[in-house]
Amino acid sequence: MKRIVQWVGISFVLLILIVVSLPFLINVDQFRPTLQSDLSNALGREVTLGNLRLKILTGEVTADDLSVAEDPAFGKPAFLRAKSLHVGVEIWPFLLSRKLIVTDLLIDQPEIALVQARAGDWNFSGLGGRSKAAPAGAPSSARMPLDLSVKLVKISNGRLSMTRTVGHWKPLALEQVNIELRDFSRTSAFPFSLSAQVRGGGTLNLDGKAGPINPADSAMTPVRVSLKVTQLDLARSGMNDVAPDVSGLASFDGSGESDGVTMRLQGRLKADKLKLAKNGTPSTRTVEADFSVQHDLRKHSGVVHK
Repeated sequence: MKRIVQWVGISFVLLILIVVSLPFLINVDQFRPTLQSDLSNALGREVTLGNLRLKILTGEVTADDLSVAEDPAFGKPAFLRAKSLHVGVEIWPFLLSRKLIVTDLLIDQPEIALVQARAGDWNFSGLGGRSKAAPAGAPSSARMPLDLSVKLVKISNGRLSMTRTVGHWKPLALEQVNIELRDFSRTSAFPFSLSAQVRGGGTLNLDGKAGPINPADSAMTPVRVSLKVTQLDLARSGMNDVAPDVSGLASFDGSGESDGVTMRLQGRLKADKLKLAKNGTPSTRTVEADFSVQHDLRKHSGVVHK
């Protein structure tokens, strides 16, 4: 019995040594060109990764940094930059056959810039649908955009800005942005959630479903969403651009759906300390109203039905 215990102990120690030493024996960075190529094909943009490292116990590959190129029509700064990328992989297929099967993606502390042009196109409109042409003589499968499907995509503690190339619309800046996409696929609907702090004051929470992704224009992907905005400072956040004399703290709780061209929203709007005129004084009463609107996402105009 004592000998059996000794053998079990020795086997356990050997197993631990193997697990600890594997990351040093396997050069996972050799897969960086393949992973960069797969992500670039899936997004239709050049993706650059830092050095890759393997973590056996958590079953993930990490990259020092991540960069996704901007649409050339919008200039040269990167569309997305992140401090690190964590790629969850199926560990046994990787160890036994060096096959890299991605199960989840975590993007840490990214900076994302969303920009809309005069015609209404966004700088993310081509994501996922305009892959680079395959080299001559490449297999037919290489000419098809990669159908990237993963169980979970997470963006953690990011910063996001939204602006336009024309007009005087101040950028809307979001901080502490956390996004989750579950069962993500370009060809089917997937659930998502977003939470963020609005720079200037206020919080934003979104939950819903999006997809399938429009292959011609990602910005025209259908979406169903529940939206909750709390204590949004209209003046300090820049949301009063079209009516600079308006100020106050706005809260909204509602839902809506979009076909990529028109957004229909309905819910309840509440405003505290509301001021509508330049020389006016903030209201001492809370103003509340139920409403329903139809909004053109490209023209930034709409109709209030209620």
